[in-house]
Amino acid sequence: MSCKYPLFNKRFWISLGTASLGLITVSLIDLPQQSHALDQADLSQEPFRYTAIMPGTCEFEMMGEDLSELCAEALVHVAYFNGRIVFDFLTEDGVLSFRGLNDEQPQPEYYVLDLNQFVSTVPGYEQELIEVEGQCILEGNPMQDAVITCNAMGEDDLELSGQFTMTGQPQLIGPGQQRPEQPPQPL
Repeated sequence: MSCKYPLFNKRFWISLGTASLGLITVSLIDLPQQSHALDQADLSQEPFRYTAIMPGTCEFEMMGEDLSELCAEALVHVAYFNGRIVFDFLTEDGVLSFRGLNDEQPQPEYYVLDLNQFVSTVPGYEQELIEVEGQCILEGNPMQDAVITCNAMGEDDLELSGQFTMTGQPQLIGPGQQRPEQPPQPL
């Protein structure tokens, strides 16, 4: 499985400049797909193909309860070498993590990830790794103004929905690069 964003589909080096983060050089390469057998909740040590940290605004609901006030101003999108793809809605104290393995991009500005897992590390809303069914859909230009909408249903009628609206360029991090401690600031 390769990332479906046209920007990430080729073997090349890119450099992005941002006012608040300085110069970032990203190496994006297509490596052979590894096993899709990943059922662990902690992906922090798993090798990744790329990470995109997107500035923006967020709305989130769990079981009809609005958790939008907990949202931080960033969403992290990670594609791992093992095929796992993640959209992490960040909060001040944790993440609301939608995860899947199957994705497609039928149009340049329309991307779909079929979800099969969800995890929450937000205090008071902790949720162990659970199986879900749903999708995350990215519409718009993933380099500046996309909207990411995730909807999923889990065990015991657990309903999850989140929407993230980008407000600037994502920070891209390639394999072997260090993830930043702070997300980029909105423009």
